[in-house]
Amino acid sequence: IAYFGLGMLDLIQKYGATRANVLFKEKGRFCFEPTRSFVSILSKISPDLVVTTNSPRFEKAIIQASSILKINSLVVNDLFAVDESEWLSKNDFGSKICVINTFVKDYLISKGRNPEHIEVTGNPNIKYLKPNDKEAINEIKKKYKIGNNQKVILWVSQQVPEINSYNGLKGNINLPKEIALKLYEITKSRKDFFTIIRFHPNERKYKLEYTDNFSSSLLKNVEDDIQIADVVITINSTVGYQAAISNKKLLQVINENLSYSTPYYEMGIAHRIKKIEDLENKLVEIINKPNRFSPKLLNQEKKDNPVKNITRIAEQLL
Repeated sequence: IAYFGLGMLDLIQKYGATRANVLFKEKGRFCFEPTRSFVSILSKISPDLVVTTNSPRFEKAIIQASSILKINSLVVNDLFAVDESEWLSKNDFGSKICVINTFVKDYLISKGRNPEHIEVTGNPNIKYLKPNDKEAINEIKKKYKIGNNQKVILWVSQQVPEINSYNGLKGNINLPKEIALKLYEITKSRKDFFTIIRFHPNERKYKLEYTDNFSSSLLKNVEDDIQIADVVITINSTVGYQAAISNKKLLQVINENLSYSTPYYEMGIAHRIKKIEDLENKLVEIINKPNRFSPKLLNQEKKDNPVKNITRIAEQLL
């Protein structure tokens, strides 16, 4: 009630009831930006500091309200800031911004943000995985019955929206299943490969035929699947970033409306393909070669403690 109530209240105050109702019917909650309401709320509670994430509606509105009232604010940007750069690049949006790595910092600077406003902290939800010992890895492989000479390919499946609500771009909603079917075709003829399909918890599972070297994930924790993988395949899942900072080879399949927001290739941490037909050749090309991606931004991610970094910056703003 509060979410839609505040959203509609601001919309009506800004555009009038008739126009507000039209906007809500066209865009739903995506038209909300209740800055006026948050100005009123913050004026009453007078906080010393506002801390929020980078979401594009209520969080965006409360940072804008903080700026209007001259209240210090800290924006914790969780990922790569491509979709959010329109407002994150403005120098009056937040006193400080925490970003995941130096690539994102440089990107926002290129968009006009003052470098002194940006702190590289990492993301508390994405952790570098210290390699398991060989015995632990062998135990995981036993569950799948993976052979000693088989290379493990992990496909991290996900939902693909027909239209991305951030950028309005259209995408191929069938791409996840197409990738899985192509991997099935490849794996069927290559006994030196073992493919694992890991579905997203919110994804509607598509039917597949499983074989002795083509399996759905048997494990609760995605970290365990990452540990045994030789190559991780993604469209734009954050699991791909976790795999990359854990020194796993990452292959990104480009989808027009999602991959733009997750520039793994541009970051220098992934290989990429734009056509499913190129999947086998690219896997063969990279699977037996040393991982050539070890940029400074990943080395920094390994040693930093994101929670302590963000807390330290919040304390500085008080």
